[in-house]
Amino acid sequence: MSARSLGVFTTDTSLVVQSWDPWMVGATGLAEFAACGQPLGRLFPELERRGLLGRLRRVAEGAGIEVLAPAFHKYLIPCPPREPTSRLERMRQHVTVAPLRDRTGIVGVVVNIEDVTAAYERERRLAADLDSEDEATRLRAAEMLASAGESPVLLAGSLGDDSWRVRRVAAEGLANGGGPEVTATLIKALRDHHQDLSLLNAAITALARTRDDVVVDLFALLDEPDAEVRTYATLALGLVGDPRAVPELMKRLDDPDTNVRFHVIEALGRLRDAEATDALLAVAETRDFFLAFAALDALALIGEPTIVPRLMPLLDDPALSSAVASCLGLLGSEEAAIPLARLIEQGSAPVTPIATALADIHDRIQTQIGEGALVADLARSVMGTSAATKIVAVLETASADEMRALVLVLSWLPFGDINRSLATFLKRPETRQVAAEALAGRGDSAASEIIAIAATESGDVRRIAAEVLGRIGSATSTTTLVSWLGDQPAVIIAAATALGAIGDRRAFTPLLAVLDHEEASVRQAVVAALNSIGHPKMEEAVAARLSDPSPRVRESAARIAGYFGYLSCLRQVVELCDDPEEMVRRAAVEHLACYDQRPAWSKIYETLQVDRSPSVRAAAARALGRSSSVEAVAALINVSQDRNLWVRYFAIRSLGRQGVAHANAIACLAECATRDDAPPVRIAAIESLTALGSPSMSVVLLALVHDRDLDVVCAAITALGAFDSTGSESALRVALDSPEPKVLRAAFATLARHRAGYAVARIAAIARESRDDTLRRDAVRTLGQIGGRAAIADLIALSAYRQLREAAVAALAELDAEQTSWLRDTLSDSDERRRRVVVDALARTKNASAAPILAAALEDAAPSVRLAATRALSRMDLRDAREQLDALARTDANVAVRAAAQAALSR
Repeated sequence: MSARSLGVFTTDTSLVVQSWDPWMVGATGLAEFAACGQPLGRLFPELERRGLLGRLRRVAEGAGIEVLAPAFHKYLIPCPPREPTSRLERMRQHVTVAPLRDRTGIVGVVVNIEDVTAAYERERRLAADLDSEDEATRLRAAEMLASAGESPVLLAGSLGDDSWRVRRVAAEGLANGGGPEVTATLIKALRDHHQDLSLLNAAITALARTRDDVVVDLFALLDEPDAEVRTYATLALGLVGDPRAVPELMKRLDDPDTNVRFHVIEALGRLRDAEATDALLAVAETRDFFLAFAALDALALIGEPTIVPRLMPLLDDPALSSAVASCLGLLGSEEAAIPLARLIEQGSAPVTPIATALADIHDRIQTQIGEGALVADLARSVMGTSAATKIVAVLETASADEMRALVLVLSWLPFGDINRSLATFLKRPETRQVAAEALAGRGDSAASEIIAIAATESGDVRRIAAEVLGRIGSATSTTTLVSWLGDQPAVIIAAATALGAIGDRRAFTPLLAVLDHEEASVRQAVVAALNSIGHPKMEEAVAARLSDPSPRVRESAARIAGYFGYLSCLRQVVELCDDPEEMVRRAAVEHLACYDQRPAWSKIYETLQVDRSPSVRAAAARALGRSSSVEAVAALINVSQDRNLWVRYFAIRSLGRQGVAHANAIACLAECATRDDAPPVRIAAIESLTALGSPSMSVVLLALVHDRDLDVVCAAITALGAFDSTGSESALRVALDSPEPKVLRAAFATLARHRAGYAVARIAAIARESRDDTLRRDAVRTLGQIGGRAAIADLIALSAYRQLREAAVAALAELDAEQTSWLRDTLSDSDERRRRVVVDALARTKNASAAPILAAALEDAAPSVRLAATRALSRMDLRDAREQLDALARTDANVAVRAAAQAALSR
């Protein structure tokens, strides 16, 4: 590396500059005499704000080496680019901060700054090419990087490219191919060249993404004398994600180097194996500031909820309380609410992470069992004005995510200005929704504050305010909402919707005045509001507007007249089917079906055949879907050959709504499903065949399972679920072997409806082996829907995968009463975590049969199972368990279990 591209300066342990080389002088314009002897933070004040001085201080305190990557940090010292042609405002820098030592120990830091602006700009161009949707563009970029032998980190990113060509070039560029030699090359790079950070990152990235077995080779590096090598080996093991690394890494938790232990903890967190839980808890319980934080983060990633009772005492440690709170937020249940809330009310711990934890617990319990209010009630029991004051004090400096949590917790608290405070948060996008939810729940008392805030704010605030006022439903808001009917479209829509929900007839005349609005969505909202209000003078007003000079008013009036079926307006609506304006004809013909009168049907048939506009003919086809007459069926069959795709589409949809499987209609739909040129039409035909339910049509669907169009295939597979499963097993087994996720999801839906026990093993294999986490969760949900002992056994086994645990518990909770009783057998399983999964599922089920099983779990040998069962029973009828709970409350050896039992008995 040439001196022209690299600058160096040093500081003492207080970060006062001690040396400032010529490169730094040229790059910054700051002379050596002006820099030396000055605190770095005074020379460059933005370093403190950007959090970079803290990184330098950690190095000075012996916490290891810090590397600032240009892609994330951009630069350490703000300098203009050295090349005048650069388009960047600031030089991009790769920075390494290392301790400066003498015989007595660390005496300062040495900072190496490499100007990587040119490379950064070139890489940015190539990176954009590597992200292109065009394979050829990505391939050229990878070839340029590989041939130049540079930017290995960027090239390593292409090892995960969708294109095998790009992946091949990336692999060749890094190590000239795969296999043992590549592994050896990468391992050697990690061991011998770890000071070359670009190569190191590339090596670690390649090791993490290779399909070769590199774990044993990395184990060997854990015994290297160089602590940095051990550190990077643990980092790579965490990224490789092989569970075999867990025992080896746990042995290194007593490594003599603190930095190695730190990365071991991080790697165990990434591996997310519950086997490491106790060891990591022990690290957290040492309360070592540097390592305990990492251990808590790792425990949060592992997600083992049984550790919550052991985390509780750590809340009393001021240095760790924030991290403990965050961990509890991810793992805890309602038993954590009071200790966390008490910290806000009485303690000096940071408010924001604790409020975030409370919000996380609330959201999780609300999602799982719909009992989020329980967390709010428990928190409210120990929080008052003091907590509210503290929360308000930190709101101005909170991030968007933090703001949402703070406002949620604040909304639980009773204090004088709560409505005004919550209304204020309607002004901020990040808190708007949670504030709206809270205000809607507070009813009439909040309306005046909402109106006061909205009166002086932008359209977005008035829109959300109108939505909340509509949910509150108070007529006191009518005057304000009416005044907003002249606002921007989004506000008008919200105000009209709210007025319709309130139903105050004072809004009738003002709403009529908006029927001529140029925005169709506004007119639609106003029509819906008028329909909801149902004013006694509506018929008269609508009749007059059916001949209004404005086509927008005529269209709206036709919709209202049809909705109510005003017979006095029938002739005018029929005449509007010949209106010169297409949108008027469309509205009129579609709403004629509401009359169910011969003149109306005659006009619909006529319009379907002769109107020049496809959209009007499509509306007529939709209208005929409301008639099951032979004439309607014949007309729809005829128009199913219309030249316009969407006319055919709606005609076929209407045939499916007939409710009667006419032979001619079935034949027409089968023909369209098989032969129409447009996939949307074919899919509509498949779905209409399903709706009519003709058993003979399953043969047509089985043929379409092998169609060339993927969407047609999925529609056919889904449709099979509506028919008897006879004859479909072979096709569905083939679908389960498809590489296409959408085909698999369609097969899941049908197999669930068939309760296809034959597919359980294959679906469980997909849940275990797929790399698509969403698909894996869909597979788990399908197992629950299929049910049966084999599926239940697989669900319990799959719960061992952290990414699938929640989905498995949710699926088990949805089992019917008979299958729920089968879960009792698992309470004798030797694996504590499996027993805990069953208890967690029983806690969410709606089946009464769960209570006796949970009562039996109160006698489990594991405190974590007893604790979970106690919490679950506290939400149920306790008649079957009161005696056992009373015994636990008095005599259980576990403090947390005794406390939970006492709380359950008191509810």
